[in-house]
Amino acid sequence: MAKTTLTDRKVQSLKAAPKGKRYQVMDTLVPGFGVRVTDKAVKTYIFQARFPGSVNPARREIDKATVGEPRTAAADIFQHVHTRVVELVAGSVAEALFLHGEPWHAADDRCQEKAYASLICSSPESIEAFVNFCMVEAAALLRPREHIVRALTAEHARRAAWRRAEESAASFVAVQAP
Repeated sequence: MAKTTLTDRKVQSLKAAPKGKRYQVMDTLVPGFGVRVTDKAVKTYIFQARFPGSVNPARREIDKATVGEPRTAAADIFQHVHTRVVELVAGSVAEALFLHGEPWHAADDRCQEKAYASLICSSPESIEAFVNFCMVEAAALLRPREHIVRALTAEHARRAAWRRAEESAASFVAVQAP
């Protein structure tokens, strides 16, 4: 499997595969992004990733080879994965930054983080590194907004105290009622 920077000119210059065969050329700029060429010179952009529990990489066709668009589709996949993993880690990161004690372990979020990261990462080590990178990103986004997070935390505590007072009052009324 060859690797090169896939420019429009490079994709147009790719020759047909030998009869009954096909080959792939992967992009050096966008990991997992490439083009598949058949023996009839049909060029199809692909996105390749490893999924948890799978030994072989899964390939998804993006589109027939057209100028410029498929790289945008691959970049959109990367952006979506990055954004979603940052959102998933942000809760734990915020708890670690702004609250006392150990953050709550959100097991489902951790599983989703790994599943998303596996779309663009090829090994457990790279998945871990990507999730750690997203944690740093989340912390960088949260720190300048610490005052908002602290205000929301205080409001949450105030509402919880109010709920307890209402429950206590309701139980007092229930005991006092004849």
